[in-house]
Formats: sequence, C-alpha cells, structure tokens
Amino acid sequence: MKAGNQELPDIPQIDVLSPLVTVALGQNPSSFSLQGTNTYLVGRGPRKILIDSGEGRLEYLDTLEDAMRQCGCEAIEQIVITHWHHDHLGGVPSIQERFGPNIPVRKFMPEDQEALSGGEGAIDPYSIWPREAFDPLHDGEEVRTEGATLRAIFTPGHANDHVALVLEEEGSMFTADNVLGVVRPLPPPSPGRCLDASADWRLGWATGDSGVLRPRALHRLARAHAHRLQRRRPRYPNAT
Repeated sequence: MKAGNQELPDIPQIDVLSPLVTVALGQNPSSFSLQGTNTYLVGRGPRKILIDSGEGRLEYLDTLEDAMRQCGCEAIEQIVITHWHHDHLGGVPSIQERFGPNIPVRKFMPEDQEALSGGEGAIDPYSIWPREAFDPLHDGEEVRTEGATLRAIFTPGHANDHVALVLEEEGSMFTADNVLGVVRPLPPPSPGRCLDASADWRLGWATGDSGVLRPRALHRLARAHAHRLQRRRPRYPNAT
C-alpha cells in the first residue's frame, strides 16, 4: 500500500506459465480487474481451451492472437467462462468474430439470475451472450482438450455461477475471482462450497485474477480460509 492505494506489481501481457498454460491479459485494468482480467489458453495441441474472455476490448484480440502464436495455438476449441461478470464474459462476441464462428461457450447455469450491481456486475450477461447460446457446464464435469483435463468445481460466492477449474495434469487450479489481489478469498453466501483448504488448496499452484499464486501464497490462502470459517461458524455451523 502507498498513500492508501494498493500498488500492484507489473506483470507480463503474455506469459507461458507451463507447457500447458499460457496467460493473456484482457487489456482492461481497473479497480476491480486490477492489472486486467487473466485469460488462459490451455492444452498441448493446436486447438486449445480459452478460460475467460476479458471484457471485449479491441486491443485484447491482438494480445490473444499473439499469445496463440507463442503457444502454437491455431484455433480456440471452446471458451470456458468462470462467471457471468462482464470483465470475464464480455469478450465472447468479438472472439467469435475474430476466431470463430461457432466456438462453444461453456458456463455454469444457475436456476436464478443474480441481481445486477455496480462495477463488474452492472451488465446483464445475457445481453452479452444469449442464454440459449451457452453450453451448460456442470459441477464436477471434466472438460478435455489434447493433453489437458479441466475439472469444474462450483464455487459460488463472488458470483452465483462461479466455478474454479482444476488442471488435473499439473495439479493446478484456476481460481478466477474467488481470489483477488494476492490472497483474499471473497466471503461466499455458502462457505462450505467455496474453495476447501483441506482439499483443493493443496494443489501445487493456483491462478487468481492477479496471476499465479505459488505454494507460500496457497498457505496464506488456507490460513485466511480457516480464519473466515472460525469467524463464521456461529452463523454457519456446518461450514467446511
């Protein structure tokens, strides 16, 4: 912190995180997306899964194309959206126009639509991409591409459709906005369904909306999670 403002580290616009994962920033820095939404190309083959899509900035398309070139991605096989907020969903139409058409768009589809709010939750998701055009994603489902398997974990809290994604081959997790800044998990309405420190947080590394969290950060996440549960148990006695 400096003069009451959070100072964020510079991070690359494109970074090869592992043989299976390349990150491209969404070119949308703001108070709620920090340095910009992380989007990820996942897989080993020429067709890869894209996790999240930014908010639709034109300059992101060039960044994404450069990232695809760097990791040998010739086509986007499908787009997996971690939650409905426009800084994660808003790029879908322009990505379809540049790299599609007809790229499947996957998202967890809750029965009830969450109320709109300010900031990242101010735009109706189905005005961006029609409800009927989504291919529903299910809790526990494995999404596969060449060389990579993503397991979806329903983790409501930041949004009512939020999912984290575990990359089984590397023991890593894409936490999306359930981790913001560096180590701050947002409090969920159902604590037992948010990331479980005794299980999924034991993975080798994780990625939040500010980049990669290495084991020390994961330990701090687990401690923060345990502290929140301790404070919430009188209200949520069955929280885990």
